[in-house]
Amino acid sequence: MPSHFDSNRLAILNFIRSSCFLIATWPLTFQFLFICPSSNAQDTQVEKAMVTLLKAAGGRSETFHTRIVAEGTIGNVNEKFMLDVLKDGTDYDIRLTHRQYSLQLRRRSSGTALALPNHQVAFVATGEIDLTTGDNLDPNSLAARLISSESAQGQIAPLLFAFEPAHVLNLAKTSMGAKVDPATGILSIGGMEIRSPQPDQIQTSHSGMKVRAGVSELKEPLLPHDQWPDYRIENVDRQQLEQTIARAVRRATEILMPGESLTAAGAAQIQAENGESRNIEGHRVILLRGTHQQIGQAHGKVLQYETARTIDSVIHVYGLLQTLATGKWFPSELEKRFKELEAHIPPEYIEEQRQLAQSIGQPAQVIHGLNLCLEQIHSGGFAAFNSATSNGQLLHAGMLEGLANMALLDVTVSFIISVEGKTPFASVGYAGFTGCISGMNLSQIAISKTSDFHTGQATGIPMSILARMALEKCDSLESAVQLIQQSPRSGQGVFLITDGTANLASAVLSSAEITKVVDAATGHPRLGDTIKDCVVTPCLNQIAELPKALTSKLSSLDAESAIGWLPELATKESPLQNVVLSPASGLLHVSNTYRLPSGEQPVVVKLDIKELAESPLTPVPPQ
Repeated sequence: MPSHFDSNRLAILNFIRSSCFLIATWPLTFQFLFICPSSNAQDTQVEKAMVTLLKAAGGRSETFHTRIVAEGTIGNVNEKFMLDVLKDGTDYDIRLTHRQYSLQLRRRSSGTALALPNHQVAFVATGEIDLTTGDNLDPNSLAARLISSESAQGQIAPLLFAFEPAHVLNLAKTSMGAKVDPATGILSIGGMEIRSPQPDQIQTSHSGMKVRAGVSELKEPLLPHDQWPDYRIENVDRQQLEQTIARAVRRATEILMPGESLTAAGAAQIQAENGESRNIEGHRVILLRGTHQQIGQAHGKVLQYETARTIDSVIHVYGLLQTLATGKWFPSELEKRFKELEAHIPPEYIEEQRQLAQSIGQPAQVIHGLNLCLEQIHSGGFAAFNSATSNGQLLHAGMLEGLANMALLDVTVSFIISVEGKTPFASVGYAGFTGCISGMNLSQIAISKTSDFHTGQATGIPMSILARMALEKCDSLESAVQLIQQSPRSGQGVFLITDGTANLASAVLSSAEITKVVDAATGHPRLGDTIKDCVVTPCLNQIAELPKALTSKLSSLDAESAIGWLPELATKESPLQNVVLSPASGLLHVSNTYRLPSGEQPVVVKLDIKELAESPLTPVPPQ
């Protein structure tokens, strides 16, 4: 991936967490307006301020200047954001100020621009735009369109902006029990207090953040969208620019305030030619069979909506945040990187991604870019065997982390894939992802990959594609190691490879130039302390902790106890998914955290990959 992906990952993740709040501030700040009670006259100061703000949020005021200030602690960092919205007819500016990351958005009928003051760059887009999809920044009903229907506020958002403010406020009074204390002028509802310290201003707390908002007259002219003195100008596609911002904000409302459809465990059962989606104990399992082309088509058909959410999380939310952090237009960076790697990726995998894109109505470069981004997800873990397990049989454990804990909680998938002429395999991953992070095949080979985030600009086969190739082609530890060694590699990291037949494991430390094979006896500083009958491949933030924790579990480990123990290692970056593979028996234990309440244990699902690979697909219902 581009070199800027390889900087301090924790800093980037903290920025992502705080910026998700930031991205969603404009539409979400006005949620609490819905709950304001009122007399018909709206005669208290807080009620009058609510009406003024609601008119601005709903586009009922032609000209105004709204300022929102949010302060609080996010990721152990004290943050302050200031958002200014200036509107004059159909033209508007949005200015976001933050200690480290700032932006200015100008939207005119003739064009749109996103400027980053800290980088002195402006991404300028001019020309017509398709207004039929809703994925744009046209001011007409903009705030309502930026709140996802699948967020917790998705059902009330249309009401919030569709009716006159007085009607909305009266409805809230009668249905939600909100009250204004006549002595203090404070609005109270559901444990939240809203004050109006000055006319047309309010203040409250939301998700641990103190929020102040106010509306005033517009006192400055709005400049042309392409006028940026002393800035470097980069021309971009207007449809792409507006779609990126609109879909990022909409997805951010789902991430911050997910609705029940996104948090509830479960999956729709969908059939397609060459594939189907099954709901197994609330876990989404996808069966795909046929040629690479057929598998790509079936993948898109059974995971159409989930793949769209993955794209929004990665290409739009993460991509927009990367643009803010680096000053480089993320879609262009992805396209450039894919062109560097394309010649090294076996064409059948590229074709599978193209077919997936076609089946969901997306350009191929979107799915190519999505899969490059998902290379950032990796699986720290360990292999234990002989004296380290309760029955001596090999266990292969992985903890998927990376971007996962940011925005992929509702698109987790276990794939069972059978490509014609290749070994069937299981892979734990995400909708729209065609590589492998952690998985095993019917030849008793299992593999996980851990990226070290120092990939630079090396060209070769992405690590997740290499992992999948090993599962599809290899039937021994030796052959899997050789495949890694003999293939061009695009990244630096560690592969954990295990062989259930031989009851052995090895770690392959890999870079673009060299590989080093490590077994239980040899060890390596990158892998932490050596443990008898174990090969440990921790992520960089687990090098000290994982070997120490594993030592206390030796000799008593089995698949059930291991999958139950892995959540104990959870940190703010730790896993979205835990998996324990038993190559000799073909059993896969997986647990997904979804958005569990504190202290609640995830549901563990046991999958027999041979049984699933051989089970007949459900016939496609007639149209």
